[in-house]
Amino acid sequence: MSPVNPQQQNKCATQRKFSQAAVNYHEHACVQSQSAKILLADIPDNNLGLCLDLGAGPGVNTKVLSQKYEQVISLDLSISMLEEINTLSTKPAYKICADMDYLPFKAKSFDSVFSNFATQWSQNLPLLLKNINRVLKPGAKFYLTIVCDGTLKEIAHAWQEVDQQKHINDFVKPTDLLKYIKQANFKLQSYRLNCHKDNYKDPLSAIKSIKEIGASNMVQAKVNKGLMGKNRLKTLLNAYPKSNNGFDVSYQVAYLTLEK
Repeated sequence: MSPVNPQQQNKCATQRKFSQAAVNYHEHACVQSQSAKILLADIPDNNLGLCLDLGAGPGVNTKVLSQKYEQVISLDLSISMLEEINTLSTKPAYKICADMDYLPFKAKSFDSVFSNFATQWSQNLPLLLKNINRVLKPGAKFYLTIVCDGTLKEIAHAWQEVDQQKHINDFVKPTDLLKYIKQANFKLQSYRLNCHKDNYKDPLSAIKSIKEIGASNMVQAKVNKGLMGKNRLKTLLNAYPKSNNGFDVSYQVAYLTLEK
């Protein structure tokens, strides 16, 4: 039997968790909804041609994209997410279940690519950016939000009081992101960094919120009394920082418009 590829194992875990969250995703993806509204506002109306919605999830942005483009193709790793898509549009919905790290498209296929809160799941972000550039036509735009370093800092802080192990995924540093964009031969048209926060009434709800959107492998440990013990759980919850709004979960989000 051949050894298990760690990257493939992580990809399968990501696929499984998002599939489990598909039905209730709309109810809990608050920050994702906020960032999508901001990013969609950057896209002018009445665009001609074909747009790729990369990491489309349950199609929460497909309706708006379908109003801005002649045709939209929704791509996601989770078939369960894609099955939730309902564009509420007269245009047919084209859906592809595929891995963003292996884009199944010919060069110069798309007039635009849109991706909200998805590319942080890539196992090789520099290569992904180069592949997105490859499938875009000359002069085409890539509208992107991506989670960056500093995300889930409250959860990371709480875990530090439990042990010195690393429990939060590494997210790309903004300086590295800009370097990768340059290496992929994109022109940087716009860039800004925003910190979005979801607020919860108690620390356990804050930590478990990650699971509700399918992103629980952002946190590399299960929060469960039986698995981590009552004392460790109590230490974790007591260490969670409290703000004036309750218990925050922070997402550091980069907004970019790139041109091939």
